Amino acid sequence: QFGQMEVFVLNNVSIFDGADWGKSCMAEFALTVGDILKVKGSAILSVRPDKTVALAAGIMKNRRIGILMVAEESGEVVGLLSERDIVRAVAIHGDGVAQVPVREIMTKRMVVCRPSDEATSVMRTMQNGRFRHMPVMDEGAFTGIISIGDILEHLLAHEQLEYEQTILSNF
Repeated sequence: QFGQMEVFVLNNVSIFDGADWGKSCMAEFALTVGDILKVKGSAILSVRPDKTVALAAGIMKNRRIGILMVAEESGEVVGLLSERDIVRAVAIHGDGVAQVPVREIMTKRMVVCRPSDEATSVMRTMQNGRFRHMPVMDEGAFTGIISIGDILEHLLAHEQLEYEQTILSNF
């Protein structure tokens, strides 16, 4: 359920476009968003649009997350609230931002990806769009949220494993 929010589904495209970085790590390894969610988990936290920014910021702080889905009581997703949205709101509203309803500062236009999308492609989309989190959608339902940090963590872990395997094979 998407209300008046714009949703753009990411097409699975290569992110490296011939660049050398990442070729060794990706040559035989195609990490997907679904692979990351299997390890990370697929919990999605949300806040209602009529709740205050202070409440939402408290949830984000306590749960150590950078984004919340914004959903009506019915479950209809109407947007996202990120740390960046809050910072922009502070610049506009000043000290009064704490009592502003989430609906006034949330992001209504979101880009989503699918579990089958290659993680590096999603990472490039986030980099190009200058955002750090992307909801994951499968068959019309949200199934998780992935961050650029999640992707980097998994890519670096894979590179470390490859490095250790190379060292061990040289003995």
